[in-house]
Amino acid sequence: MTASAGTIAFDEITGSFRYYNGTGWSVADAGGVTGGNPTNTDTNTKGVIIGASASSVQGAVILEASNKALVLPKVSNALVIASPPKGLIVYDMALKAVQVYNGTSWVAY
Repeated sequence: MTASAGTIAFDEITGSFRYYNGTGWSVADAGGVTGGNPTNTDTNTKGVIIGASASSVQGAVILEASNKALVLPKVSNALVIASPPKGLIVYDMALKAVQVYNGTSWVAY
């Protein structure tokens, strides 16, 4: 995977999210799973760009903004989601944490 600083990718091998800081991939934060490398090389460089007509980075979905951020779906409790897909990200209002489904269980960050 070709990544730019700030890229976040879900690593299916470890069931963990990884962050690219411009020089290397992170280990998992507390509450996550560590190790592995990013998977599934993206050869399509014409991703969807939201917030701009062009971008200097590559990805499937690119959000560009200097004064806005991504807002995750808020749920009262991630455990009530029936059959969540691997990689689903939500903000759990009960835990006051970002929850990621790794294919087996929810992991809080």
